[in-house]
Amino acid sequence: MIDEYRLIVNPIVLREGTPLFKNIRKKLGLKLIDCQSFKCGNILLIYHPKK
Repeated sequence: MIDEYRLIVNPIVLREGTPLFKNIRKKLGLKLIDCQSFKCGNILLIYHPKK
């Protein structure tokens, strides 16, 4: 069981890449709980599963 997801978005430009959630067939019901931006440009996103 997962209580929360913490994702850090690092803004870079790529021509190609691998999607993080490429093979997920069922949508995850997630609710954004908090976000925090950093001076370097990164953003921390915290999600909880919807109940």
